[in-house]
This record gives sequence, structure tokens and C-alpha cells, in this order.
Amino acid sequence: MGSYLGILACVSAGTGFAIVPRCVLDTVLTNGEIEVRPLSKELSRVKTLMAWRSDYRSVKLDALEALLPAP
Repeated sequence: MGSYLGILACVSAGTGFAIVPRCVLDTVLTNGEIEVRPLSKELSRVKTLMAWRSDYRSVKLDALEALLPAP
């Protein structure tokens, strides 16, 4: 969550805008400094991917990977 907080700090400072999960916005006090608008249904669908180092292996990773659809 630290990266999201850094991104929101930049937004609050006026250096840009961001698209962040609602749960992140719910954890910070913005004092009305940040404008929040929902995205349309077409834009709010985001593919979420799982990532790990190509040389990393573990029993837990193998078990989770077995539950996921093949790439």
C-alpha cells in the first residue's frame, strides 16, 4: 500500500492524477483536497495478474498456481 500512498501524496500536491482502488481511498484522510469520481463500467474492469521471479519456486506458489487457469 505504500506505493499507493506515495501516488496519492503526489496527487494531493497537485502533480497529477491517479486511478486507485476505492479501498485505498477509504484508508486516507483527504480533507476534501482530492476529487474522486468513479470510472465507467467499461473502464473499471482491470485484469489482475500474479507475478513472481522466474527462478522462484515454493510449495505454496505451486499450490496456488495449480488453482489458476493455464496461461
